[in-house]
Amino acid sequence: MHAEHHWVHRSHAGAFLAAILMMGLAPRSVSAAEGADPQATAAATPSSARDPNDILNLDIDQLTKTPVSAPSGGASMDLPVTSVTKEQSTVGHSAAAVFVITNEMIRRSGVTNIPDALRMAPGLDVAQANSNTWAISSRGFNWTYGNKMLVMIDGRSVYNPDFSGVYWDAQDVVLEDVERIEVIRGPGGTLWGANAVNGVINIITKDSKDTQGAYMQAGGGSHERATSTVRYGGTITEDATYRVYGKYFNYGPGYPAPGVSLPEPISDAWQQGRFGFRVDWKPGRDKANLITVQGDHYVGQTDNSIIPFSGVDLGSFNDRALPDQLTGDNLLVRWHHTYDENTDWTFQTYYDNYMRSDAVQTEIDRTFDVDFQYHFPLGDRHKITCGGGFRNVESYFPGGDQLTNWFPFPNWTTNYTSQFIQDEIAIVEDRLTFTIGTKLEQNPYTGFEYQPSARVLWTPDSRHSAWGAISRAVRTPSRLEEQGTVSLLPTPADPLPIVPRIYGDPNLASEAVIAYEVGFREQTTERFSWDVATFYNVYDHLIVAPPTGGTSTDTNSLPPYVVLPMVWINQAGGNTYGIEWFCNYAVSDHWRLYCQYSVFEMHLFNNPSNDYVDEDPKNQIYLRSSWDIRENLEFDMIFRYVDRLVADLVPSYATMDLRLAYRPKEHWELAVVGQNLLQDHHQEYQGGVTTYVTDVPRSVYGTVTWRH
Repeated sequence: MHAEHHWVHRSHAGAFLAAILMMGLAPRSVSAAEGADPQATAAATPSSARDPNDILNLDIDQLTKTPVSAPSGGASMDLPVTSVTKEQSTVGHSAAAVFVITNEMIRRSGVTNIPDALRMAPGLDVAQANSNTWAISSRGFNWTYGNKMLVMIDGRSVYNPDFSGVYWDAQDVVLEDVERIEVIRGPGGTLWGANAVNGVINIITKDSKDTQGAYMQAGGGSHERATSTVRYGGTITEDATYRVYGKYFNYGPGYPAPGVSLPEPISDAWQQGRFGFRVDWKPGRDKANLITVQGDHYVGQTDNSIIPFSGVDLGSFNDRALPDQLTGDNLLVRWHHTYDENTDWTFQTYYDNYMRSDAVQTEIDRTFDVDFQYHFPLGDRHKITCGGGFRNVESYFPGGDQLTNWFPFPNWTTNYTSQFIQDEIAIVEDRLTFTIGTKLEQNPYTGFEYQPSARVLWTPDSRHSAWGAISRAVRTPSRLEEQGTVSLLPTPADPLPIVPRIYGDPNLASEAVIAYEVGFREQTTERFSWDVATFYNVYDHLIVAPPTGGTSTDTNSLPPYVVLPMVWINQAGGNTYGIEWFCNYAVSDHWRLYCQYSVFEMHLFNNPSNDYVDEDPKNQIYLRSSWDIRENLEFDMIFRYVDRLVADLVPSYATMDLRLAYRPKEHWELAVVGQNLLQDHHQEYQGGVTTYVTDVPRSVYGTVTWRH
């Protein structure tokens, strides 16, 4: 019955897809180009009348003034990117597996948070553990503290130094103000440093001159119970602009996972409020300098982030699944100076303060970071990019007791220094480019690390590009793996419950990968483009935690329990490989289709604890349709299929999101969004160590937006 019911849902989805395809063929007099301002679309030049390759001939200054949008012809190769080489370029001129999520893609998808927006990137595994927790990574090793993916917001790292991962419940931006999200699959350590092992996510917000005027949005629904955003942008002087914003959201709890017995009340709700600002100033008549100052402050609550120990009597600890209180603020200053189109430098510094606390423990991290980079030509064929940085992290994490994350030194300070150099060599001008470089770092845990890479790019013409790369990247141990003690979920036993406990090892080495990548892109026609990337990664010194043998009894606790000791160790190795494919097809001026497919395989050895094995989906499919029914009426559909997670017994799932948006007047937009519509609820993740796991529920919400 279950299988039959499952295929009934799939047949309904297939019929619905066919209906959408037929409706999209209907004619319409006026179209809105992907990435264009909805209010300016009618007055804009039709994108079909523009040459999709014109952008490749622009100089750097012109390119930075080009709107980040894909024309109706779907020329994804033309989208600007900066994260691949730390210089302005385009997707078609990037020797890496890079994908750009534009502002218009975010708006048309109807998503309301960063993790859901990241589902649009091919090859990225986004699994929601509960209403406030996600596991996000690319090319394997995904879990809630995904430690091989570097994530930045406007160049500010949000990678946690205590656990090597990202607290996604602490990350948020006004999605209306996101210019683009650049997702690089594959190592980025040569430029970005340690922990960019399997990829880089760089969330880039708009210059304040592009967010002038007022913006207000309010809404709510069955799962996202309330959301509201207010933003205003203005002019300080002729050369300086600003914006200020405030935002609040409240997500309800997820759907209790089948077969999990948890005490009442059950809640994994999530709420947060934040406000911030940004100022951009171009002093001087020559406009050679751009100074940016921006900052944010947030306060939030994440319910039940520590799982209740159901079925095991551990005394008062069973009642400690209380909400986490989050608070944080950051301030960033960036100064970019341009000498000419080939020579510039950038100085950036930021301070980030983060605190998380509950009834048991408090975590505080204060980060001060300074970074400088210089880009200049050397002769006629060489473009040099070099720089260095310093980061200071003050960490306070006393822990509560042996049943929580615990550190022997509550206060801990770490310093990191780095230098990098990269040479882009034009072997054949405008046709064949060879790029070589390395990153050199000093960290307090493993000392000196090097991360070289070599990349080649062949562009026989403006419509084709092929690339290949060999890279080495490392993931340095976290403070928890070096010093900490963490207790996992207990299991019932007679006469005493068993608590697995992992101990840190101060002699750990960094995890390392040698990555081999090949990719090809083609702008087949003005309306159709596609991109494929393949990879083969070889990992060494992977950190796993096998049991050490034997047990001990902790009689100091009430009641006592048996400890199963485990120790972090550099023991495992292995390889991963796969293919990531994406295409973009503008069926007509008012209808666009996107399709993605990725396949992934992993083989590890010397891994007695079976960590990482079969915890990633082997196949993922993503389909998106964006249809402009009329000038003021939009209809969008997203279909996703994610393969099963074998080790975690998470079944495969298929789901669908729909969005209908109507602009009754020039400045107003009304939208209704349905998410995960093919079933009442579905499971995406089960690998939580201390995470309360719930199913993702079907939800519907509406928004009212005013732009002026």
